Amino acid sequence: MHVVFKYNNGRTAQMTERYAKVLEKLGRGTYSELGTEKNLSSDFSEVEQLRAEAEKRGISYHHRAGIAKLRELLG
Repeated sequence: MHVVFKYNNGRTAQMTERYAKVLEKLGRGTYSELGTEKNLSSDFSEVEQLRAEAEKRGISYHHRAGIAKLRELLG
């Protein structure tokens, strides 16, 4: 399960719970649950749909582009 880890310096990162527990025990920060896995899969399917639309239109994009960037490109 993925969680959001907030480092002591304010930076946040998404990671698996097992790594977040280790970092928390080392005193590097705290973590909280990201949300349900259902939300993650719906975001993934939306990204895939946007990538398919960009390829259909012939628009190039970076392979790690997120939802916001893809929407901007397709604008």
